[in-house]
Formats: sequence, structure tokens, C-alpha cells
Amino acid sequence: MQEIANLGQANGVHLGEEAIQNAMDFIASFPISARGSMLTDLDAARPLELEALVGAVGRIGRRVKVPPPRNSWPAPLRL
Repeated sequence: MQEIANLGQANGVHLGEEAIQNAMDFIASFPISARGSMLTDLDAARPLELEALVGAVGRIGRRVKVPPPRNSWPAPLRL
């Protein structure tokens, strides 16, 4: 989330000091059994929007020269 905030800042979008914590609190409020739409799509063998989301972060980061190491596409394989 900090990477996204950094990209926003570099593009003139100021999310505010509390934005990251608010987002983390929102995510933490979901029940442990909650499933994201991308996991549902993966389980159903449907195409994923991963490149569209993470790829956009990488493209924006390269454009504004703010590298997003955790949001790179193609993502490095992590085992």
C-alpha cells in the first residue's frame, strides 16, 4: 500500500496521512473466511486481472521513476 501511496504522491495525488492505515483497517475488518474476487476467479479457472492491476502499477512507477518493487510485472517468482 505504501508503494501505491508513493506513486500517487509522485503523480500529484495526496491520499493523506491516514490513507494506508484506513485501508489496512478496512481489510482487517473482513472475516477470515472472506475471499477476494481474484481468488474466486482463479479457483474457477477464469482469466485474472492481475496484469491489468499490477502491470499498471509498474508502468506508472517507471513513468514517474518511483520503482514499485513489490508490484512489478512480470512478478518475480517467489517460492
